[in-house]
Amino acid sequence: MKREKTNNYIVTIKKIILTLIATLFSSLVFLLKFEKTNGLYLEIDTEVYRFFKELQYSLKDFDISSCLLLIFIFYFYYNSFFKIKINKNKKIFSTYFAFLFTIITLVGKSFAIDNTLLSLYSNDVQIIKSILLGIGYFFLYFAVILNFLSIDLKNIKKNSKINNFSTFFNKYHILITIIVIIIAWIPIIVMYYPGTATGDTVDSLAQFFNVKDLCWSAKAIELIDSNVIINKHHSVLFTMVLGEFVKIGKSINSYQFGMFLYTILQVCFLIVCFTFLIHYLKKIKVTNWIIISSILFIGLLPIIYFYAITSIKDTPGAILIMIYNIFLLQIIRNYNSIMKNKLYILIFIVIILLILMIKNNSLYIIITSYLTLILVFIKNKVRIKKLILVLIFPLMIFLSYDKIILPSLGVTGTHKKEAYSVQFMQIARLANRNESAISNKDKKIIDKVLDYDAIVRDYSPNLSDSVKNTYRKNVSDKELKEFWKVYFKYFKKYPKLYIASFINSSYAYFFPEVGETSGIKYIDYRIGNNTQFNLVHLEKFSDARYVYELILEIIIELPFFGIFNRVAFYDWFLIFSAIYIISKKKYEYLVPLISLFAILSSCLISPVNGSFRYILSIVFSTPLILGMDYLVFKDTNKN
Repeated sequence: MKREKTNNYIVTIKKIILTLIATLFSSLVFLLKFEKTNGLYLEIDTEVYRFFKELQYSLKDFDISSCLLLIFIFYFYYNSFFKIKINKNKKIFSTYFAFLFTIITLVGKSFAIDNTLLSLYSNDVQIIKSILLGIGYFFLYFAVILNFLSIDLKNIKKNSKINNFSTFFNKYHILITIIVIIIAWIPIIVMYYPGTATGDTVDSLAQFFNVKDLCWSAKAIELIDSNVIINKHHSVLFTMVLGEFVKIGKSINSYQFGMFLYTILQVCFLIVCFTFLIHYLKKIKVTNWIIISSILFIGLLPIIYFYAITSIKDTPGAILIMIYNIFLLQIIRNYNSIMKNKLYILIFIVIILLILMIKNNSLYIIITSYLTLILVFIKNKVRIKKLILVLIFPLMIFLSYDKIILPSLGVTGTHKKEAYSVQFMQIARLANRNESAISNKDKKIIDKVLDYDAIVRDYSPNLSDSVKNTYRKNVSDKELKEFWKVYFKYFKKYPKLYIASFINSSYAYFFPEVGETSGIKYIDYRIGNNTQFNLVHLEKFSDARYVYELILEIIIELPFFGIFNRVAFYDWFLIFSAIYIISKKKYEYLVPLISLFAILSSCLISPVNGSFRYILSIVFSTPLILGMDYLVFKDTNKN
């Protein structure tokens, strides 16, 4: 008996020591500055002295908050590593993803400092810091994932007060959803009257009202009709709808009121769609705690309500993708409920058609997701034929509209430069960082396609517009062919630089410490007092907006709530959900996620690094994804 107590005592001591070691490493995540620090030393000092001096200056001051942090981490780790019973497979899963997250974090931190990987290995001190931080992050991610996997949904279902919500909610969930969203959004709608807008909004309005001086998209392309500046850089449908509403305002000498009418239309459309989502989750018997969390998520998340009042094509496009995914989910769960109802088929066709007409990359999104839907029914030829017919109809209408009707009206297509953001940025990085490597002959070839001096001067690693917009207007096929020869020539010589350029323009979609943290809170200056449109926010609410934005900055940085204001969170949530579905072998549930993965993949070649507008479809679909995860859990639990 005494021996047994001694053994238990030794085991406990070992656990405490191991936990303490992990705690010390992870504390460095919060106490160690990753930026390169040049210590204060003399030239005569030894290398060893310099090494420890720089390491010393990399450490932040240790105070009472640091002590509390250590205690918290120790307690968290001890419970995670030794008190939670998790099987071997989950530990392997946690190890793999903790390692992956650690790599992403270190790479992201390095690029966030100087847009290179140099901070990882530029000197001995940086190498040591990279190793120490890597170990610390690994333990942190491993513990978090272990705790996530240990959540017992059965107990939540039994004990959660949310799931015992009154019959009143079950009966009036639609009304409650509408009221919560309206109450949450009204202050924003009032403070930011007549809504918010970006440079793309400027361009759409300039196209509609034929203001050539403000239409930058028309200046960059050869118009098929010099009298028609409307082009497909932005959705023509969006341009016309927005323009017609602003035109109403113009008729009463108030562009602001016209834009506000469009804002209200968009807000109402989103409320209807989100209410439909909540009703659908209720209909398929998703647990109440998910539904209520989803209502709060929709109502209170700044990303959602700011984009709800932003006049930009991405907002209606994102909400339509969400509705499209609801239809896909319902088809795989109950094919007959959609495909044997003529009204639902018609609505489904209209949704597909609207997506094709509003989002520029929508054909890729629809085709990839729809092909996976067909694969689900691969053994049922009758169903496949009907699904193909349903897709062909909107495709034929769209192609007729896009390839015949619009060109006949003088509408010019999109510029091919839009497809080359990654490649142009790679050449620009080479010219900016290692100009001497490029021969004078090759510089002239590049200059025939891109303004060489401009890309050297204006290169910005996270935004391609300054490079892409230097594309020459009348580039011939021969000149472009010569350009690609130069591009691949230097790709072979400097592959690391090209890869670094790609990472630099896309890493924010996976690294949570950078990228946008809120929606659009302004009206682009180009449509303010200095133009004929005269669209500005009301001066009397300027103080309210200032105070609100100060509060928002605090909220965004809060430990829990802040994570929902990070682009990378939604991308990793999508990836984890897909992995969970695959692990449960419920492959049919991947179908609604494919369109979102198509959007995520297109983000990697987008002109902006870490932009919410490009992943807005994923943000809007988050409650649906969570509901799907619950359905998979419930279905596999039954089996």
